[in-house]
Amino acid sequence: MPQSLSLGYVEDNTLKGYGVIKKTITGYRAGPLYADNIEIAQ
Repeated sequence: MPQSLSLGYVEDNTLKGYGVIKKTITGYRAGPLYADNIEIAQ
């Protein structure tokens, strides 16, 4: 997706969480965000 950034969190060769930030007309939108627990999400 143009003008977006995706980041992942990997632990022990396993994807534990990821999120996407997208540019919009008025700023930025974060989502989706998936994580195995709240600490990874933060």
